[in-house]
Amino acid sequence: MERPFIVKNVRDKVRHTLDILSDSDQDEDNISDDASMYSVSYPSDDFEESSDDNISQIEESKIFKELKLHSEIAVIVLEEDAQRYQSNDITFVRWTAEDRKMNQIPLTEDDFEITDIYRTTGLFTATEVSVEVKVNLPKTHISHHAIFEYFLLVETDNRWLTLPSTLTTSNGTSLTKLPDYMEISSICAIARRISEKVTVTEEGFEFVSELDTRLKLDFPKGAVDHNTDIEIQILPIDQERVRELKEYNPKLFNTILNMSDVVSVKYEHTKDFNKNVKIQLPMSSTIPNEDDFQPLFIRWNGTQPEILNDILSEVEPDVYSTAVSHFSDAAVVIANRHTRIEDTLYAVEIISGKSEACNILTFYTFGILGRQPSLWVELVLSKNKDEIRKKREAEGLTELPYSYSPDMQIKNQERVHVALKLNIEFPPGLCKSTFYLKFDKFCQSNHFIFPIVQKSRMCSPHYVAIEYEFSKSKEIHPVHFDPVTMKKNLLVPTKNQAQESLTQPSDDRKQTQRQNTGFGIERKGPRIAWSDQSSKNTTRTNQGQIHSHTNLLHRQTTKLSGNISLPSAQLARSSQSPQNTRGLNQGKIKCSESSQLNREMTRQPSYFLKPPLKLSLPSDQTETKSFEDPMFSEKSMMMLAKTYGNATGKELAICLGFSHADITIISDKTNGFDANFVVLVKWLQKTKSHRQERYGLLKRAFQSIDRGDLVELTERVRLENRGFTNTDKP
Repeated sequence: MERPFIVKNVRDKVRHTLDILSDSDQDEDNISDDASMYSVSYPSDDFEESSDDNISQIEESKIFKELKLHSEIAVIVLEEDAQRYQSNDITFVRWTAEDRKMNQIPLTEDDFEITDIYRTTGLFTATEVSVEVKVNLPKTHISHHAIFEYFLLVETDNRWLTLPSTLTTSNGTSLTKLPDYMEISSICAIARRISEKVTVTEEGFEFVSELDTRLKLDFPKGAVDHNTDIEIQILPIDQERVRELKEYNPKLFNTILNMSDVVSVKYEHTKDFNKNVKIQLPMSSTIPNEDDFQPLFIRWNGTQPEILNDILSEVEPDVYSTAVSHFSDAAVVIANRHTRIEDTLYAVEIISGKSEACNILTFYTFGILGRQPSLWVELVLSKNKDEIRKKREAEGLTELPYSYSPDMQIKNQERVHVALKLNIEFPPGLCKSTFYLKFDKFCQSNHFIFPIVQKSRMCSPHYVAIEYEFSKSKEIHPVHFDPVTMKKNLLVPTKNQAQESLTQPSDDRKQTQRQNTGFGIERKGPRIAWSDQSSKNTTRTNQGQIHSHTNLLHRQTTKLSGNISLPSAQLARSSQSPQNTRGLNQGKIKCSESSQLNREMTRQPSYFLKPPLKLSLPSDQTETKSFEDPMFSEKSMMMLAKTYGNATGKELAICLGFSHADITIISDKTNGFDANFVVLVKWLQKTKSHRQERYGLLKRAFQSIDRGDLVELTERVRLENRGFTNTDKP
């Protein structure tokens, strides 16, 4: 039988810490399992192996037991108290997103969570009770003890206590001594960044970091007018995080070969330094090919990063230096010189940990809130979106077609506003015009669900819109759908293979769906450009175009129950890519409904050049329309146009990336644009299509709404101006 270990009682009643574990570089604790009770062995000078002769002779020595109460939490108690803790029903439950909205933990600007927040029940401390929590720490090249301090936040009697903790690097846990005779209701382990404080005088000062002597800040004489206190922090790069980001989006994040640690300064200096401050940063990476990669100096002045065009010199191997007049954070990156500046800055923000790449997923269901249409809106990390999709589909939810948001650059604890627009509203009892999602990296499910009702004062169109507003640029991502069509396709059984993904969870999420949008777009799958057959013969008549278009409609139309169509969730996501622009949004609309929509459209303010053309169909055929995207639907575009409003032709042409010559020609040939064209421009801006593809998308969109005049105009502009480029774009 293994001998037990005696733990000397060296508790300090004032500090409430376990001095017996002050050496955080100990070997991993040896824990032996004994019917869910563990004997703890700490190989330290404060521990000595017991023998049969001296156990009874050491009066101040105590034997401790470890109880595993959660997969990531254990308590260490005296052996005589172990049975009482085992008999109590002690639970640890993670805080939900709603809990985090209603409650706040006391964090400073230098604090960050390294565990979830756990709500506890039944945890009453006696004496000599400690808690050990599994923590999540960044994988850095600098020792965690050199850059962070560790604490445990404990809630008791509706107040929070901050208790010092000891980090055990061998098994990645935080050990904390709990106060005696106290009921614990919530716990959370945090880390606090350590600052190096210096005072810069009028004579100047050279700061040399204790963590890396190659990192220096040289304040020359006369840089400040009076003594200035400065706090300097070193924020290391999490290499594990970088690896995950490059796996998620290699096209974007592989453009950053390496990045130095970020040096952050805090000072009460309301203006630029009188003289430039020299910054010297180490970079442990060599440039493999100077034709493709180059060192860049990144400076943050508050929250926005920028690339300095000043000279960045290599003072010694792997050490770069430059001079700046002001900064809050600084770093050096080895970046691809052929990458756009916007993409480089976006990648730097994410890699540095200042922001996260997030997505909003929108699901619908009729089985949660009284069988009425309900939306489930969830904010997730982009790298976890596929896993969340599968989980939600397994729970019976269906992703809303075309709702997949672009990658959003969101900071921790930042809010994303969600507003309902157009033809739906919150049901009575929900006194809100908007919801918001608060991003929290540790929250497992950050979502809300609410029923929606149709506005009774609105007329027949069922299309609705949701707007997500995020980031300081107030970018808006619109989502729109028809709840009536959605409900029919969800509830009515069908054998149509194209609709299976609406009624059943999809297990095969192919790589053709959008991987990233926004900053740094990556679209996987074969490139399928829209083929403009009419460009082969410039004398082709309108009747030939209509005939060709009608044949295309018959080939692409997919019949669904009730003559109402809705693309599958998988096709919806893939069709948003400009690389998959063939056969988007296959659908049918009854002739009577289409006629009604045309009458509604004629009542809207418009800038039609001449009456729209009509399809000539035999009397025994039903008029059909094929829309490449829901935004090309006349009903949907009409409703969304009310949200976006109108714009001038010149502004629209600039948005599309046309040149000055193109704008002049377009302005000469028309006096304005239809409001639907504004919506189309918004969509094209998000797709970031090539210029020739945009012409094709414009033609197909105008064909879908019977605007043959604009189809001719688009084709004429394309044929007459093949040689123009975007180099003279304003």
